[in-house]
Amino acid sequence: MKTLRPAAALLAAALSATALVLPATSAQAAGPRVKVMPLGDSITRGSGSSPWGLGYRPRLLSLVAQQSQYTIDYVGSMTSDAAMADMDHEGHSGWTVVQLREKIDAWMDAENPDVVLLHAGINDLTTNTAETVVSRLDDLVNRIILDRPDVTIVLSGLLPGTTGLGDKVPAVNAGVREIAANEAAQGNKVRYADMPVTSAQMTDDLHPDNAGYVVMADSYFAGLQQAVADGWVLNTHDSFSGDARADLVVHHGSDVTVRKGVSSGGFDTGARVTTGYGRYHGLDVTDGLGELHFADYNDDHKTDLIVHDGSDVNVRLNLGTGFGPSFTVATGYGRYHGSHVPDGLGELHFADYDGDGRTDLFIHDGTDVNVRINNGTGFGATRNLTSGYGRYHGLQVADGLGQLYFADHNGDNRDDLVIHDGTNVNVRINNGTGFDTTRNLTSGYGRYHGLQISNGLGRLYFADYNGDGKDDLVIHDGTNVNVRINNGTGFDTTRTVTTGYGRYHGLQLADGLGRLYFA
Repeated sequence: MKTLRPAAALLAAALSATALVLPATSAQAAGPRVKVMPLGDSITRGSGSSPWGLGYRPRLLSLVAQQSQYTIDYVGSMTSDAAMADMDHEGHSGWTVVQLREKIDAWMDAENPDVVLLHAGINDLTTNTAETVVSRLDDLVNRIILDRPDVTIVLSGLLPGTTGLGDKVPAVNAGVREIAANEAAQGNKVRYADMPVTSAQMTDDLHPDNAGYVVMADSYFAGLQQAVADGWVLNTHDSFSGDARADLVVHHGSDVTVRKGVSSGGFDTGARVTTGYGRYHGLDVTDGLGELHFADYNDDHKTDLIVHDGSDVNVRLNLGTGFGPSFTVATGYGRYHGSHVPDGLGELHFADYDGDGRTDLFIHDGTDVNVRINNGTGFGATRNLTSGYGRYHGLQVADGLGQLYFADHNGDNRDDLVIHDGTNVNVRINNGTGFDTTRNLTSGYGRYHGLQISNGLGRLYFADYNGDGKDDLVIHDGTNVNVRINNGTGFDTTRTVTTGYGRYHGLQLADGLGRLYFA
């Protein structure tokens, strides 16, 4: 019988290794990309698994590939030692929670994850009480949320199969459950994930074997799926503050001020974020005159300042309290000020066409609507999406004349084509290769061309006011700013969210006159 044990052990290891990766042939079509940071110690790294030493990560990647709601992109400063399609992680062998806490700000700033899979504390527990470890984990969770308020954290317990620590492991797990419950009660996206790895699924006192990592992958996948079902993960709209609720950006005089959207409704008192744009009213585009746009250029969920100045399109990245230095991302658009739309003159828009989190360049040129995809260092080649909008320059709104917008109506992270035509507001859904047929969303906005702001005349905007991932209809009418929430088929009733902007029509920039944006 002794001679059979090595063979049986090898067979068991081979079978459990196979279970770590599911067949790739059953993968579904890709959905929106979710950036996932595996965070922890040697267990996150994958110690104890064979033959690759990758732990739960390959199986989790395979499980996600079996569905089509989303894809994941592992992020982190570490890469695995073995070949794997996506090797990035933050699994640091031997590290304590204290050490992770010391580095977390830099990692969060560099990677901007949508989801953090956190498993840590076992290295602290060998020389500290369970209460101390729970307190350290609580501090780490709070710091992650402070760095990125809209992040989802799947917070796992320690492995019950761990030996030699008495009742410390169950005590920590009870505390971790309480951390998750308390954070969720405060409106934060924190979910507890149980890890029922048994002692028979451990390769030593601390690390799972392949079968144990299968349990971990399945548990994390269940947590991810529930987070998606609850609307935590895929609602990745951008704002100045990075919290998914659109902020009110006020361009008046030379200054640009941001009033951040608050969870209770409306906007805070605001703070100046930059100055020096006194003549950027969009009516002329030459050196020293131009147009401002706000969109997420680098996929960190914070809207950046895009300056159309003369022929150039420049970007200043959002630093959280203001904007960084300017760099050029495109040129050759000197006459694209939107006042006339024939060939060689037109209007520029910035929106996410392909759902990768980075704003793309939309060009309304003559009758065509074209796109240039953001490649990280600029924009790719021009390709046509649709045609027939030659007179949609926004200077008149009637049948056959109107204004184009790009906004995410259905919450799939790809911006759709919204058409303000006559009194109607219509949408054509982005299908990945162009736009579907036109359908009506609402009516009654015939004179909302933005050339005058008074009762019954005004300007329309589309932005995610309530942070649910779908862009709402924002109406600047007279002195008021009103919102109608997107209900999936159209828009709900009107309610006022702020007032006092009667002369902010964008035709003149001075104290008491200016332009509003929602970004």
